Amino acid sequence: MRIIVALALGSFLCAQPPRQEAIARLEAALKLHPENPGPRGALLRLYYDNPLQPSDAASRAGRRRNILWLIEKRPDAPDLATMFGVIDAEGVKADPEGAAESARLWREQIAKPDASSKVLANAAWFFKMSDREKARALADRALERDAKSPEAARMKGVLDVLLWLGATRLERNDVVTAFDPARSETALREIESSDNAALLAGAGQFLLPQGGPQFQDAMGAPDALDRGERWIAKAHELDPSNAAYRSALAQVYQREAGATLDPRWKVQLLAKTIELSANESQRAHFLADLASAEWDAAEDQNAQRDANAALSIARKDDYTIHVSHTILGSAAAAHGDLAEAKQQLLDSARVKTMPAPRMSLAQDLLEHGQSGAVVEYLELCRAFWKSDRGFIDHFEPLLRAGKKPELLAVYNPAPPPKPVALPAPELIDDPAMLRWTPVPGAESYVVEWDVQQNGRWEFDADGSVRVIPTGDTSAKAPVAIPLRWRVYAVGRSGAGVASSWQIRENAK
Repeated sequence: MRIIVALALGSFLCAQPPRQEAIARLEAALKLHPENPGPRGALLRLYYDNPLQPSDAASRAGRRRNILWLIEKRPDAPDLATMFGVIDAEGVKADPEGAAESARLWREQIAKPDASSKVLANAAWFFKMSDREKARALADRALERDAKSPEAARMKGVLDVLLWLGATRLERNDVVTAFDPARSETALREIESSDNAALLAGAGQFLLPQGGPQFQDAMGAPDALDRGERWIAKAHELDPSNAAYRSALAQVYQREAGATLDPRWKVQLLAKTIELSANESQRAHFLADLASAEWDAAEDQNAQRDANAALSIARKDDYTIHVSHTILGSAAAAHGDLAEAKQQLLDSARVKTMPAPRMSLAQDLLEHGQSGAVVEYLELCRAFWKSDRGFIDHFEPLLRAGKKPELLAVYNPAPPPKPVALPAPELIDDPAMLRWTPVPGAESYVVEWDVQQNGRWEFDADGSVRVIPTGDTSAKAPVAIPLRWRVYAVGRSGAGVASSWQIRENAK
């Protein structure tokens, strides 16, 4: 069977800790080392969460607190030049007060005579939609300060794309959703004629996500993927040693390969990614993708060659291991070597993390009467496939009963019942410790504590809260001053209900 199908389950479902627990741990790390900007980038992504949904009050406050800290303390931080590092005044993630405070802090930073090119470029990113003239002036000023600044050149490329498109609204994932007919062909010519690799790459990478229906309706013929590819390819040609440009160009070829229905053209596109790989791990991943495409295109020998090559350098890359063994097993089954095919099937499942296993080889072996091997395969998959939605438990009894179900068919079980949040722990009065009753089903707990400033609780003032993640049902009082605290349990379904605040007048 040539068509290799993976169940469409997002990789974010695979063995990820609950979002709230991850936030609590990162916030706790910041309390210990508040000057370390490292955790803030991860926190910004966690607080941003689903780009389609508005932020809740706690996430909005968390984003605002961390972004404002970065602007004030580390205005050159790379995270500030991403969608996660901007507070929008309108849109699905709107926080008008936070946006106004961001603008004030950025104006303070750019007013400094010694503002670096990175700071100026980050400020330009913030003002790119609200004040494009200011953003362009900031990018020019950054290049005057450092003509070789890749951050400033990238920003020039982004601004040129926005001017060329006549962009008037930017929404989730930095996608332009409204266009002004009065576009700037001058901006387009600046990109097309540029020999600055960073400008070209910045323009190309910003353009690539813009190929949706609104773009096509507004722009007509120009294809975002083709034009973006041309700009990034030129950037790579100008600076072939730049790993970021190689990676960006490889992503273009991968996207084109994913969009084509021609298996041979897909092979040609993925073949281009091999020499663009930045390291052995990425090369192994690309080789596995290429081998999969070659198998679908009936290039059996090439598929086996590249699958073996991928395995030789895969080390612990679970995706590469799974896909490559699947290809080799499919080849063995096609040549009648069922013993080898069974071994490859089982080897493909000896991984730790995969969003979902492939079922094509299992289906091939099932058609050859090897239901026992398929059951063994599913049992191995159970160890890492936590989001199977009952797939294994549904099909295993059928296989054991000697049936031959269609494993590649779309599996649509009844929707599971909505998980019930864990109840709030009961707080225990203890002068020495913060204590609470255990909650059945809890895997850990998060203590939130708060102090007063100028007679007002900080959480009530700005939404900020301090946390203590723990696996116990007690925690040491963090400060010897009056405070209030509460706790919630964290289980497999996420954070539970928080207890009521309890004021502790004489913390010890």
